[in-house]
Amino acid sequence: MATKSVLWTVSIFLGLLFAANGDKVAQKIYQQLSGVNPCVLLTNATHQIGCTSSMSGHVGVLHYIKSEADVDWIIKNGSHAPYVPLFRSDLFTLEIVDRLIQKEKINGALVIAVPSGKYRYTPKTDSPDYECPKDNFGIYSGDKKYENCKEVKWNPKGTGMSFKYFDIPMFALNDEAEVDDLLKCYKTHNSQEHPDYPLCAVQLKDFMYAAKDTPTCVRKSNIPNPIGANFCMPLGDKNVWGTLYPIKKKKKVVMLATKVDGKDLTLKTGDIKYFLELNQVGLSRNKLWAHSDPVSTKDSETEGKVNNIVKALENAGKKFNLDIQEPADKPLPPSSFQMFLKKNRSIPGIVLTDHKEEYSNKFYNSHFDDLYQVGGNVSMDNDTVYVITEFTKKLSNISSTVATALYTLANDGTAPDFDIKADEALVGHLIFCLFNRSDCPLYRQASDSNKTWTSFKKTPVSLKPFPRYVSVNSSSNALTRTVKYLLLYFTGYHFPPGKYEECKASDGVEKIKVLGQKLQGLCVTGSVFESPAVSPAFVEENYDSAEYSTWAESTWNDDLTVQLFLVASPKLEGVTLGAGLTITFLSFVLVYFINKKADVIFTSTDPLSSELDN
Repeated sequence: MATKSVLWTVSIFLGLLFAANGDKVAQKIYQQLSGVNPCVLLTNATHQIGCTSSMSGHVGVLHYIKSEADVDWIIKNGSHAPYVPLFRSDLFTLEIVDRLIQKEKINGALVIAVPSGKYRYTPKTDSPDYECPKDNFGIYSGDKKYENCKEVKWNPKGTGMSFKYFDIPMFALNDEAEVDDLLKCYKTHNSQEHPDYPLCAVQLKDFMYAAKDTPTCVRKSNIPNPIGANFCMPLGDKNVWGTLYPIKKKKKVVMLATKVDGKDLTLKTGDIKYFLELNQVGLSRNKLWAHSDPVSTKDSETEGKVNNIVKALENAGKKFNLDIQEPADKPLPPSSFQMFLKKNRSIPGIVLTDHKEEYSNKFYNSHFDDLYQVGGNVSMDNDTVYVITEFTKKLSNISSTVATALYTLANDGTAPDFDIKADEALVGHLIFCLFNRSDCPLYRQASDSNKTWTSFKKTPVSLKPFPRYVSVNSSSNALTRTVKYLLLYFTGYHFPPGKYEECKASDGVEKIKVLGQKLQGLCVTGSVFESPAVSPAFVEENYDSAEYSTWAESTWNDDLTVQLFLVASPKLEGVTLGAGLTITFLSFVLVYFINKKADVIFTSTDPLSSELDN
């Protein structure tokens, strides 16, 4: 019995030893990539879009797509399917991806999306949005003259790729060193005319829990399930809004907006005297277009007020060499203003853009929609945060024009008797923070404490701009929170350091503690607030309408991964499996006979046992 106990103890010890070393073995076989962003699954009222994989992930042989000839090679000559193509970003198009999927040649896709350097390949145009963005939920939906962009195709280069469903996983790669590793592995093992084993392969794990559409997903989430979690969650964020002074009842307001939702602001639409929205203005060449709604301006009173806005902009623009013009009888471009007009068609408003008809921006809603295309990119060094370029000068002139026009409108048409001019260095600083690095001095000034800032500086996120993706409503958006702090920091009253007792919040006034310019800490009060920016479809009970969107994001496990490894030939894998099974079988046979003859093979050396035997 003692011998059997020893054998079992040794067996258990060896099992634990092998289990403990399993991770080390896996690390030698696989290289896990960390600089990746997954394509996730989104659902709405009718269908799903995005990407997903099986629970175990998808595996494929890596093949670098550097030209369309490489696509043809996979389809015509590739003998080791399924493949996972590694796309240069300028070749990642809907046409090519659809072609590879239809031929059943790929099991996933990787896209090089390094923002700068040797792996940035910028196409002539790239917009994964629709030709007519947001048409289904705009004010012209159902309008015989203006629906479906009949008058103007705002985004004619749009492919709609962002709204397609792909039954394969896809990941964007943003780390240059990891792209180097992938290409090195590919060139070593796969790039020959007739590549042979071992081959460089990748495993993409991107399993999404949601399926079909939002109503189905929400219904499944409300049913008790083994994992005890939601299958999807509504998309949403916060609106940041503020006034220079606390809002008084029965007072009209002039509203300046950019990318906001008209729902849940503490204003009635009838309280809006004028509405001015800044839309796409970064590609202007000393000219902006003031768009108005041709339907609402048929009313003479509304038309007169719209003319007041245009006149104020035109007069202000002359001071800053900025030409403001109106496009004749054109509908509003996709904008937040349309959501306000759905509630009240008599609101006088203008949407200011850099385009008369189709977008000047050839990369609308793509990852190329950044500072590089407008010449606004600057060095990543902290000493360049106040840089002044032609781009910052252009935005400063636009800001000065808009600020002067707003003052005029709020002052019953009387222009200011002093100059309102934006600080070009401050504009450059804001651009640096928003689009280059979030560990900039201005963000630190608006941070609530040195402890918070020190903790933030230790994270990799600090070396990049805050992401602008709108995620699920329950998550905290760092960019939204920072914008709120900045707006309050610039428009609020600054109490001197040490005057915290006098700094109090009240009705219509909020307070925050920030580090301030000298980093000594100060209290700021002002009228800046947050409101929910979530579709009313998720707020109203028993909602049953197509008026609002119902976008939700799928949930997933924490194991969304991309792993690089070498795959052996099927013959070698078969031999290895056979050898392993043979050794396992022989081991069981050997252990069986050793156990059966243990009393003969193993002689006890216990003295007490020897005496008893005598």
